[in-house]
Amino acid sequence: KDFYQFALFPEDEARMIARHAVTDGRLNGVVIVPSGELGNRVAAAFADELSHHGGTVLDSQHYEASQVDFADLIKQVLQVRMVKGEPATHRTDAAFVFVAGTPGVARQILPQLKFNYAGDVPVYSMSDSFEPDPAANSDLEGMMFPDMPWMIAGDPVTMQIRDSVRAAWPARTVRRDRLYAFGFDAYRLVPALRSKSPAAASDISGVSGRLHLDEHNRIRRDLDWARISNGVPNGIYPPSPAAGELRRGARRGARPQYLGQINGSLRFIRWRLHLAQCGLPTIRLRAQFADERRRGLPTPG
Repeated sequence: KDFYQFALFPEDEARMIARHAVTDGRLNGVVIVPSGELGNRVAAAFADELSHHGGTVLDSQHYEASQVDFADLIKQVLQVRMVKGEPATHRTDAAFVFVAGTPGVARQILPQLKFNYAGDVPVYSMSDSFEPDPAANSDLEGMMFPDMPWMIAGDPVTMQIRDSVRAAWPARTVRRDRLYAFGFDAYRLVPALRSKSPAAASDISGVSGRLHLDEHNRIRRDLDWARISNGVPNGIYPPSPAAGELRRGARRGARPQYLGQINGSLRFIRWRLHLAQCGLPTIRLRAQFADERRRGLPTPG
């Protein structure tokens, strides 16, 4: 019972996107994911969650990592029909396209959807498809995705934490931004978990999302949602309680809890990261407590 798991599992995010599509009133759609185990797991999790809420994956297609031409794939999954002398058409039962892939892949697929007469179909994607680059992201216009407040929130406190980390490690944060947010929240979780109080870890406003502890001692995250407009992510739903709470604290002139922990987090993020099967890190908190004590390092709380 003293073992806790805090991870960035892509399956969790895929399920979150499926629920959000249903909330948007879009029950049926098509899926485009990479070939291989990770793509299969993401597609399976998305389809399972969508089905659980009454929706259906009408078709799914896999692409290769080196692929740059998605025309045939798009025409097949969306049943694009082109008849000489007539307007091009596509299937009308697909209310959305779910795309999983890197920013480079997303920047290839979205323009090709438009080029192949399917640009009117809403696109949901995972956070992996977004990186802050307004010039390059013009090709992602309209894409909807969930992400950490760290990546898309505009409140001053989150921005201050993010800017402090980027200033401390400018060369490392380009591709690892989300891992720094992950480590920051892991540091904040430790005292809550060590307190043995369920309420202390039941609802925490984090920079990696709204965190809560489930019955299996897993830390779950709720993310913010955004749509790309003119290359920039704009919130399309009420922001997470994390952002609202931070803004309220700033308006009251209070010193938010985050700020008192910035220096400690930057100094003592010494987590032992274990690669989960999906290739993303899982923090094994109990093992880290013992390791920190044995080495005489300061521990949170």
